[in-house]
Amino acid sequence: MWTSCAQTRNFVGAVSACCASQLTRAKTEPIIHAISVRQRIHCLVATLLCCAATSAQVERLPSKIKISDTDLASCYEEATGKFLGSQLVRTHFFVSPGGRYRAYVDVEAVASKSKTSSDGDCSSTSRLFVAAVDQPFREVLVVVPTSDAMGNSLGIVDWSPDGRTLLVAQGVFQWGSDFGTSFVRFYNAESGAISDPKLVDAAFSARAGTTCAVVPRPS
Repeated sequence: MWTSCAQTRNFVGAVSACCASQLTRAKTEPIIHAISVRQRIHCLVATLLCCAATSAQVERLPSKIKISDTDLASCYEEATGKFLGSQLVRTHFFVSPGGRYRAYVDVEAVASKSKTSSDGDCSSTSRLFVAAVDQPFREVLVVVPTSDAMGNSLGIVDWSPDGRTLLVAQGVFQWGSDFGTSFVRFYNAESGAISDPKLVDAAFSARAGTTCAVVPRPS
């Protein structure tokens, strides 16, 4: 067992006192130096172990997982608005025609408590995962919270008939307010490219000759 830091320091100090009559200065200094190096190593290891224990104590508990293709991940109870905690909503697998690709969405609402008040905060992160047949899933799109929109969502609408393009509905909003917007994006499973959020609105506006917006509603 390693000697504690305090005990090692006491031992180092006692070496010259008890052994001065038997050891010359030239012989004593290398011994004390070697013990001091071991002392510093032991103290460093002990500090790292203490820090690791502290990190483990403050680790965030995992979110409650719910499987749903339509429900919104939220930190609040829908009926009452009561603050409940973190939640992760995961969709089922959406398989492309022909079975070449699979896709699913994870949306996690992370709850946090303010140190200055009893109010809780909620922030969302949404992820789209796609995999080719016999291949592991890859994260192809991540939507993170911002100061203007702490909430967001992703929903899979459907694959194209040829099984190469995935239509996804994306939403951004602010918890506790009326602000929110949604748009659709296309993911090409062959090239790995994903469309700009404003692509569909811009296309409809150009065709109609006026400003318009598309509101996707996954079924």
